[in-house]
Amino acid sequence: MNTTATKQTYNALTLLRALAGVMIVFHHANADCIPTLPEVGGVFSWGMWRLRNVGWTAVDLFFVLSGFFFALSVVQRLDMDRFDLQDYYRKRASRIIPTYYVLITVLALCGTGIVFGGESGLSPWIGFPVYFSFLHNYLATGVCGPVWFLGVIVHAYLFFPLFFTALKCRTKQSLSSQTGRLTGIVLVGSILARTIWYFLGPYGPNHFMFSHFRMDALFIGIFVFFSIRENSQWVLSVRKHTGPSAIVCLAVISVAMFCERDTAYMFTVGYSLMALAYGGLIVLLTQERADKESTRLTWLFPLAEWSYGIYLWHWYLIRMFPNSYETFFLWIASVTCGGVLSTLLQIGAFTLISLLVGVASTQLIEKPAARLFFLRSN
Repeated sequence: MNTTATKQTYNALTLLRALAGVMIVFHHANADCIPTLPEVGGVFSWGMWRLRNVGWTAVDLFFVLSGFFFALSVVQRLDMDRFDLQDYYRKRASRIIPTYYVLITVLALCGTGIVFGGESGLSPWIGFPVYFSFLHNYLATGVCGPVWFLGVIVHAYLFFPLFFTALKCRTKQSLSSQTGRLTGIVLVGSILARTIWYFLGPYGPNHFMFSHFRMDALFIGIFVFFSIRENSQWVLSVRKHTGPSAIVCLAVISVAMFCERDTAYMFTVGYSLMALAYGGLIVLLTQERADKESTRLTWLFPLAEWSYGIYLWHWYLIRMFPNSYETFFLWIASVTCGGVLSTLLQIGAFTLISLLVGVASTQLIEKPAARLFFLRSN
C-alpha cells in the first residue's frame, strides 16, 4: 500500500495556502474595506474587479485544504497507533480558538455592530455568546465577516473525528475504501439540498454560510488525500494529462469572475464544482516535480503561516479603528489625486496592513498559544 501521502512535505500546498490568504484580501479590497477607493473605468477596472471576484473562491480552497490535512493528520496518528480524540481536539483548539476569541473580544470592546447588534443582526445581549459558541454562521442575519468560515471549520472538526470513530474505521484500508462512497453521497446530497433550499425553501443571502451546505468541500479534500495515497486510477489519469486537467480546473474556477457567490448557479452546483476543481489542482500540485519546484519559492512560505491571522483580522480593521483607518487612506487618496495609481497604492496599502496584522497575530497569539499547549500536554 502506498504511504507516500503521509511522508510528503507538500511544499506546493503550502504555497497554495499562502495564495488563498492573498486572494481573500484582494477580494475584500473594495469600498467596504477601502472607503476612499476611487472608481476607475475602462479595461483596467474591468480586469481588476474580475480578478477580485475570483478571490472569494479561496474560501472553498481553504475548505478543501482543511479536509485534505485533516485526513493526513488522522492517518499519521493511525500509523503511530495513537489516534487520541482528546489530543486531537486540544491541538485543533490551540490553533483556532485563541486568535478568534481575541478578535471577537477586541470587536466587542471597540463597540462594533458585528458582535453587539447592528451589522450582524443579533441583539446586543446575545451577540457575544453566539460568536463565542461558533453559531454565528447560522444565527447572524446580517454581516458577520470572514469568521463565518470558522463556524463551518469548527463544526467539521467536531464532527469528523466522531464520524470516523463511529464507523469504527480503525484501519487505513477501511478509511480509504469508505471515503469515496461517503464523499459521493455528501456531494450529491449537498447539491440537492442547496438546490431545493434555493428554489423551494426560505433562501436568504447568508445561507451560503450554513455548515451543512459546505461540508461537501471538506469531504472532497479528504477524498483527494486518500485517492492520492492509494494512487487511484482517476488520480493517475489527471496527472497523465496535466495540461488539459489544469485548464479544466482553472476554467471551472474562472467562472467566479462573472458570477457572484449568491447566484442560483453558485449556490446550487457552483460551490461543489469549485471544490472539485481545487481538488484537481491539489492532485496536480502534489506530484514530486511540483513539490520540488515549489522549494524555489520558500521565501513565500511564511505567508502560509500567517494566512490564518491575515484572513481573520483584515476585514475588521476599518470597524475597529474607523477614524485612524479612514484618515490614513484619505491621505493616500489626497497625495495620489485619484486614478489608477491611487487605486493600486490603496490596494497595496490595504494588503500590507493586512499582512502586518497577520504577522502580529501569529507571533503574539498563535505561537504563544501553541507553546502553552505543548507545555501542558507534556
